[in-house]
Amino acid sequence: MGCDHGEKGRKQRVKTAGAKMERHNKTICIFIKSMHDKKTLSERDICTKYITPALKEAGWDIETQILEEVSFTDGKIFVRGKLTARGKRKRADYILYYNANPIAIIEAKDNHHSVNAGIQQALDYAQILDIPCVFSSNGDSFLFHDRTVTDESIEK
Repeated sequence: MGCDHGEKGRKQRVKTAGAKMERHNKTICIFIKSMHDKKTLSERDICTKYITPALKEAGWDIETQILEEVSFTDGKIFVRGKLTARGKRKRADYILYYNANPIAIIEAKDNHHSVNAGIQQALDYAQILDIPCVFSSNGDSFLFHDRTVTDESIEK
């Protein structure tokens, strides 16, 4: 009987270990799947899941140094006869502040775009708002452009 009890105990431990391993494998599969699913995320999801955490990790204070989805124009006015309409507002995905001064704009793109896809839009916004630095990101990395530099170190 002692052998049967020992055998039952061993089988239970193996079953428990197997269940734990199965849960672990499911977790790994979910993680791997989520990496492949980055292409399915919207621009806003890329901001929430990748860009904002990267800013926090880099030491930016979310409450005092970052504004998200900042509209800074009312949009172009279209007039046709007696009808008027407004065009789309310009909106920066992020504006970063240092000592209450805006110092950088981040333009986010979904992961179907390359990391540099938002750089021209960010440069246009930075020129309008007179902000010296711009970043573009698709969630994989950041491209930096310094508007104050005139040599080859302008982008990193």
